[in-house]
Amino acid sequence: MDPLEIITNLQNVKPAYQPIVSAIKHNVVGYEVSGRYWEGDEWVKLRPFFLDNEVPDEFKMEVDQHLLHVAILDILEANKQGFLR
Repeated sequence: MDPLEIITNLQNVKPAYQPIVSAIKHNVVGYEVSGRYWEGDEWVKLRPFFLDNEVPDEFKMEVDQHLLHVAILDILEANKQGFLR
């Protein structure tokens, strides 16, 4: 996974959502957000990108901000309650 390719193709970066369920009420109270990147013909996890010490912190911050921005817009458009993590 080439960091420069990811940073120059943010349109191919999207958030994936994992529901966070309350242990008390058993309802969804929020969503954990992780990143995915469209690479050829499949979505790949961005975890290796974020854990790679060779990737500049500025790249990681830009991708993280992009994911957060898209996630906030998605949650607002869907009129969902809860928090993002």
